[in-house]
Parts: sequence; C-alpha cells; structure tokens
Amino acid sequence: MSKNTAEITKKLAEVEKLADSNNIPRAIKICQQILKKTPNHPETIAYLAYLHQVKKEKAQATKLIGEAVRSDMKNARIWKLNGLILKKQGDYTKAAQALTMSFRLDPKDDIVQKELCSLYLYERNYKLFLDQSNKLLATNSQVTAVMRYVLALDLNGRPADALKLLDVYESNMTPLNNEEELLFRNELGLYHSELLLRLEKYEEAIKFVTEKYMYLRDSIGGLEVICRAHVALKQVDEAVSVIHKMLEYYPEDGDYFQILESILSPENYMKELQTIKDKYKSRYAEVRILELMEPSNPQFEQLLKTYLVPYLIKGAPSVYTYLAELSQEKLEIAVKIAKETEVPLCYEPIVKLFIANVFAARGDYKSALSELDAALQHTPTCLDILWAKARFLKRAGMVSQAADCARQLGEGDPNDRNSNTLLVNYLLKNGEMKAAFELGRSFSLDHKHLSKILISQNNKFYLLLALCFLRGGDIENAKNYYEQVITTFNEFRKSQFNYLGWGMRRIHSLFHILKWSDNLVNEKVFGKAFVGLAQIALAQNDLQSIKDLALRMTNAKTGLGVAYAAVYFALHNEPLPAIKCFRKITGSEKFLAAPAVAKLMGNLGSINETVKEVANQHYEAFNETPSSFKDTVSSARGHLYVKEVDTAKSLMKKAATDFEYTYKDALDLYIAALRELNDEAFATEIENAIHQKYADYQVKFPEYQPFNFDKNSEEYKAFQFAKADDDD
Repeated sequence: MSKNTAEITKKLAEVEKLADSNNIPRAIKICQQILKKTPNHPETIAYLAYLHQVKKEKAQATKLIGEAVRSDMKNARIWKLNGLILKKQGDYTKAAQALTMSFRLDPKDDIVQKELCSLYLYERNYKLFLDQSNKLLATNSQVTAVMRYVLALDLNGRPADALKLLDVYESNMTPLNNEEELLFRNELGLYHSELLLRLEKYEEAIKFVTEKYMYLRDSIGGLEVICRAHVALKQVDEAVSVIHKMLEYYPEDGDYFQILESILSPENYMKELQTIKDKYKSRYAEVRILELMEPSNPQFEQLLKTYLVPYLIKGAPSVYTYLAELSQEKLEIAVKIAKETEVPLCYEPIVKLFIANVFAARGDYKSALSELDAALQHTPTCLDILWAKARFLKRAGMVSQAADCARQLGEGDPNDRNSNTLLVNYLLKNGEMKAAFELGRSFSLDHKHLSKILISQNNKFYLLLALCFLRGGDIENAKNYYEQVITTFNEFRKSQFNYLGWGMRRIHSLFHILKWSDNLVNEKVFGKAFVGLAQIALAQNDLQSIKDLALRMTNAKTGLGVAYAAVYFALHNEPLPAIKCFRKITGSEKFLAAPAVAKLMGNLGSINETVKEVANQHYEAFNETPSSFKDTVSSARGHLYVKEVDTAKSLMKKAATDFEYTYKDALDLYIAALRELNDEAFATEIENAIHQKYADYQVKFPEYQPFNFDKNSEEYKAFQFAKADDDD
C-alpha cells in the first residue's frame, strides 16, 4: 500500500466516524480535501455521495454514486455505500442488489450481512432471509444474530427447529438484573410460549410459563398463554380460573368475555357474567347481561334501570354508546326509563340526546331531530347536542342544514380543532371546498400557514376529499387523494425497515407486527381507496393504472375490492386470477363481478388449453336475480363495465324506484350515474327518481365552490402531495 493510499484510507475512516456522529459538514470537507489531491478517487466520491444522501440531496447523491460505481465496479465498499444510499431513498429492491454485490466481494462484512437480512425480511423473501441469517450466525454469535436465525426458521415453516434452537440458547442464559436484558428476555419468553402453542404443545406451554421461565415480566401475557392452552385442552374450569385472574387487571376487556362465551354453556356464561359484575364491578359484564337477557324477563327492566339511571343523572353524553347493541325492543324500554327518570335540570338535554340516538338507530331521523331541537331550546349552546344534530342531519341527507349546524358548532368554540374539523368535513360534503380549505389554514401546525389539514389527517379524511372532488368533477384530484391512502399504507410498510434490525431484541412484538402488516390489504380503508381508483380507471378506460393494486387485492380475503380485482382480471383476459377473486366474494359483490367473469368464460378461445381446463374446473356460473338495492346497483355497475349500457341504466332506474335505501346508498347511485356512466342527463333522471321517494336527500352539490390554488405556491405543492422532506 502506497503512502498516499494509506493516508486516504485513514481519512476515509475518519469520514465514516464523522458520518456516524452526524458531523456531516466536517466529513464533506475531508472528502473534498482528498478529491483536491486525488481527483476522481472512486471510494471518496462514493462517501461524498452517501453524505449528500444523509443531507437529503437525492439528485446529487445519485449522480455521484453512479460515477463511483462506474469507476470501480470491484470495490466492495463502493457497492456497500451504493446499497445504503438506495436504502435511504426507499428503493429496497435495488439496495439488496447492491449489497449482494458488496457481500460477494467481501463476505466478512457483518454490517452488509445485517442489512441484507433486513432487506430480505422486508421484501418477505424468507428463503434468502434464512440463508443470509445462517451465514451471519456462522460469523457472529451475538444474541441478535441468534434471534434473527430463530425468526428465519419460524417464518420458513420450521417452528420446531426454531424451538430447539431457543431451548439451547435459554439453557445457557445466566441470571442478571440489567433492565434492557430483562426486557429482551421477557419478549423471548412470550415468543417461546406462543411457539409452543402453535406447535400444539399445550401442557409444555403451561409448564414453561408457570415453572420453567423465570424472566417473564408480562404477567398478563403469560396468563393469556396459559388460558389459550387450557382452552385448547378443553380444561374449562382451569381456563375460567385464569380469566378471572386477568379480569382483576382488565375487567372491561371484551376478548376475555368472548373466550368465556365460547367455552361455557349459555346458562353458565350468564352466571359467570353475574359473578364478574359483582366481583370486579365490570360495566362490560353488566351490559352483556342486558344484551343476552330476554326483555320479557321480570328482572330485565330493573337491571337496565340500575345501569342507565346513574349515567343520566350524571349527564353522561356517551351513555347510548354502551347500550347501542341492545335490540330495538330493549331500547324502547330504555327510552321509557329515560323519560320517567328525574334528572337535574341542567342534564335534561342529555336525556333527550339519549332518546334521539335510539330514534336515529332505527332510521327515524325526523323524531331524533325533534328531540334534539327540544334539547336546544332548553340549552342552545350544548355542544354535544349540536354534534348529534349535525350528524343526524347528514345521515338524513340534509347536508346543507348539517353544514349550517356544524358552523354553529364551530362558532361556539372557534379555537376547538375537533369542532372545526367536523365543520371542514361537512363543508366538503356540501361542496364548499374553498371555505373548507380556508378554515383548515387556521388549524395548521405549519409556520407558513399552509392548509396542512389536507395532508395531516387520517385516511378517512382523504377518502372524503376524494369523493368530494369526484362529485365536483375534479377527477385528477380525486385520484390524488385515493392514491394518498394507498401511499399511506405503502409508507407504513417502508417504515418497518427502521425496526427490522433492532427489533430482533423484541422478537415477540416483531413477529406480530410482521404478521399484522402482511394483512394490511384486508383493511377496509385500503379496499375503499382501491375501489375508488378502480371506478375512475374503468370510467376512463385506463385499467393499466390499477394493475399493481389489482394484483395485491388477490391476497385479500373478500370485500368489494376483491370484486373489482375480479373485474380487472376478467377484462384483461386473465381467467385464473379472475376466478380466484370471484370465488372469494359473496352477495352484492358477486353481482358486480359476474358479468365480466361470465363474458370472459364465454370467450376463452385464445387462452392456453391447460389454463382453460383449470378455469372451467373452478368456475361456477352466477345466475341469481338482484333482489335488493345494493344487489341491483352492483349488477348495474357490472353490466356497465362490460359495455352493456342500456341494461345498466335500466337497473339503476329500478334501484332508484323499487327499493328502500339510505342517503349514503342514494349518493352512491347518483355518483355512479354521473361519473361512471358519464351521463349528466341520466344522472338528473336518477336524482329526480330519488327525490320522489326521499325529498330531503341532497345528492347534488347546491353549488360547487372549488378552491383554486396558486400553482407556484408552497400550498399547491403540499396539496399535490409533493414530498417536502428536503425542505424540512
């Protein structure tokens, strides 16, 4: 090694330390000094690229690392830095490729191996994750390496091998009092015990938790394992005893009551509920007794009165929430009790609120609103009553009046974010986009007063915005907000990478997070966003735009999103995924997908013979006639997607005139006619048909008031979901 090379190596080692300590300016300065003396030094350029990426200067980092790789393609460190840059940019697939090149050139670099393990786990490539974890364990005996290999064995369908390795590891553990190590061993114990449950070693699981493992600090987690084992062994008395121990800590945990209900007879379950109510003062048990008891039982009314009256006397607005699952007959008795109860004068509006909720639950919004108006005459400034009135007006289809009520609520407390967020929602539903956006500015957390209410809300808010833009004819921004929901889920997946490395010391939690995140495609909000994008794509004849999402929806269990995936694959002449999705769906979803799938199965001429044989084997024709509003609208959409427009129109008219339906359903039908059918005249016919049945249903914006951004402003960039990370 020449003197110059040794000096550069020493300086780059210093750069690496400075980067680790986040002293980026000093590290960049050293790199520039090296390049001044030794221009075009590939490794230094690679380090400089990495430092620019740390500063979030993506373009400069990409340019420099490209130069470095082209200059020296056999340098392991350059490939490593390339992989780390790509990882920071969120391109995990290319990051894995770059780090694989680095590993081939330098198999002894533990950092590269750890990064590869995390990348393979993130990509759910369990086979490569196992292989790389095994290689890392051969050179690194740290606890994280052992846990990584245990997890890899488990995820590759080898839980028995994972258990054997855990037994060996735990047999060599020594007692200690280090807090971090105790937390790790608690997680390890929970994971070990659940592994025993999954292997159906129930008696061993009980023994492990109660006798063998001394480091389990999560007593409730341990009791839950023991309970599940007793249930699996059909040891009812033992399971009930353990549940009682857990109820001492969490007397309102519904999961424990569900277990009791699953293992006890109805008579014994009712007795157990009574015991729990008396012993642990459980409100959940008290309500469950009311739900299960027959209203004709002589004790029912007195029990309901004992539960309900204290809440009414205290003026608890949430009392209806606890009783919402009661039957209508039981709620009528509750209303009778409420009317007979003498409460302090100031709480009389809360009694009327309870009664209004009962009316609203059965769709009698006229009576519900009458009760609320009486309450407001008593106390005009009662915010809980105004909240309820706005909600009921909206559900009854009187959206403009709901927006006016929400205005009153916002004016009552101009600084309250919750009240004004509700107002923003209702302004949007009423087509007042400009007023909604300007109000949102007032509650910005941004020093520039951007309408961050648009990009800091939850996914349900994005779905609302998308629907409002769609109703107003702004299709591009409707797509933007549906896509933002998908982006939120994708970003969550990407954020997993932050804990895949250190998460090995929390192996129990990590395992459950991995399993939960694999199930995100079944989230209702994700499905709604896909449905919105699919409807727009079908209306615009742009199916290619939903290709990747349709493929992801094939992994969902069921739902409207799966039905649209079936339509997508059917229209793309892909029978196997179309039938896979079609077999999963039921009810109105089946009506939506049936026309496209039937058309595909009737025209398999150019399909591969083997595929054709499998398709015919698994396809079951669906020939039912729609007999409800939702079935009819779904069938109309299904025929529309195969270009049978006249049939679709006929079914939409039938839905509007022949069935009973809610405001939400009416709005969905009108939007289908207006935006999917793209026929404004026909949409007006549907609107008139709806109004003949339900005069109050406001399916059309009274006046659409778009908010026009200055396209050069920061606010417009935020609105368009531009990534502001570099600016921040």
